[in-house]
Amino acid sequence: MNQEWVQEYDLLVSTLALEYSRKYSIIESADIKQILWMWFVTHPKKYKEWSELPPKDKEKLIAKSLRNAAITYCEKEKARKFGYDMVDLYYYDPSVIEAFLPSILADSYEIPSKIQDLNFKFGKSGEVTDGNNWLVLRSDIEKAFNRLPEAKQNILRLKFTTDNYEWMI
Repeated sequence: MNQEWVQEYDLLVSTLALEYSRKYSIIESADIKQILWMWFVTHPKKYKEWSELPPKDKEKLIAKSLRNAAITYCEKEKARKFGYDMVDLYYYDPSVIEAFLPSILADSYEIPSKIQDLNFKFGKSGEVTDGNNWLVLRSDIEKAFNRLPEAKQNILRLKFTTDNYEWMI
């Protein structure tokens, strides 16, 4: 490994490794640190290219790349240790889930009106696009809902199919 990298980025690599080992307590800081140093070994062209930029820009790009490498590694390790595939990882804002649940529970395939309130764009004239495909969103949320234990499904059914659910609060 290039000694220049070690001298220049030891503090950043150590700090990021510690930060992500705290966020992902099942992963050792030393393992994350090793992955971050591997980034330099596997991306020498980027490092060289970015070295020609102003120092502040170079530092931002390297820090962001190292953070991305740490997150990717930690998520993969977490998935491996808990026995699920990375392709199962989706994140949808709770407001999107809340907008879709009533239509899922009603077995409706119409675009929920609440989605339009959230300023979602599905392409011109509501056409299906690769970016914000509402059928894919609906399918992902429905699949997650069906994986829930029956008791949790029933709570969501009560919340989203009953107008007056204040008694639950």
